[in-house]
Amino acid sequence: MDIKKDFAGRTWPLRWCAFLLVFGLLFEFVSYLVRPANSYNRLNITDYYNLEQNTLDMVYIGGSAVFVYWMPYEAWDEYGITSKVFAYNSIPADAIKYSIQEVLKTQSPDLLVLDARPFQYRDELGIQEVYIRNFADSMDYSWNRVKFLSEAVPQLNDGEQDNFSNYLFDISKYHYLWKVVNESSWKLALGESIETAEIRFGFQFIRKTEPVPAPLWADVQEQTPVSDATKRILLDLLDYCKTLEQEVLFVVSPFSETENQKKIFNYVESVITENGFQFLDTNDDIDAMGLDYGCDLYNISHVNVLGAKKYTSFLGAYIQEHYALPNRKEDPAYRRWHDVYPRWKQYLDDMTQSIQTLTQEHSS
Repeated sequence: MDIKKDFAGRTWPLRWCAFLLVFGLLFEFVSYLVRPANSYNRLNITDYYNLEQNTLDMVYIGGSAVFVYWMPYEAWDEYGITSKVFAYNSIPADAIKYSIQEVLKTQSPDLLVLDARPFQYRDELGIQEVYIRNFADSMDYSWNRVKFLSEAVPQLNDGEQDNFSNYLFDISKYHYLWKVVNESSWKLALGESIETAEIRFGFQFIRKTEPVPAPLWADVQEQTPVSDATKRILLDLLDYCKTLEQEVLFVVSPFSETENQKKIFNYVESVITENGFQFLDTNDDIDAMGLDYGCDLYNISHVNVLGAKKYTSFLGAYIQEHYALPNRKEDPAYRRWHDVYPRWKQYLDDMTQSIQTLTQEHSS
């Protein structure tokens, strides 16, 4: 028996395994490197991956109706809540379950707050490429990502469904961006935070302000059902939530809500509460919140920093009253929140001044 030849033959499978492992790691890294480095979606999700595990008592999941509304450090200062935003633009209702699964990989919060607005706009906007990519092209490669894409991509329009591999391996879309790879690209690919991520904690500031009509539909009781497909997505999410240890609260953040939108939310609320979960449409509470539709929003769908502060204070008080979240302000294990808060306060003051200046310019 030729021992050398036999040994060499046995090592070939190991060499191939080593090659495939190294190739896979390099492919994954390069894919992350060429992804867009300047999107809110990417920053919010990548920053979440950088957190120390099991350090949050609440995670707020949703779309722009979350990341321009909830200020984690204001909730900390007022109520001692340790929270973070896990949100990205135009989140499809189909993605909420997979977002929860992504969150629970590294955190075990007592409370999950879920944006209910995607169930209102799903039938109107459908599933579009950008909505899928806002989430999938910001996630780490994982089985959870594959499951989300496997459900979402087949719902695209005819013809777009054939490009599943382009969604699965997003380097095929972004490979040309190697020409503009910069310091931020490298930091994100290496799992590092950039800009003011540590103090924003998922909150995004939009320097705009615009007077919009206030909703007048708090007393409307009629319901407008969502489509069968959207209801199926909602019921699947509710069934999944029943398996969780966490408490779950569905919230509609305030905006210039129309009468028909209110009727849709009435229906969504009925489905959610019938399944044993709490639902809160804060458009019913704008007086208690002190929201001024003349200056606290930047368009009909979103608040600016002035509105966000009022919303965070209101929702934080609601959570404190209805959920037994611990107040961490005197806990020495959460000292970093005390250390970072002064930087957040300066950032908040600068944003507030910017919006107030803009408001004055518009009124002059």
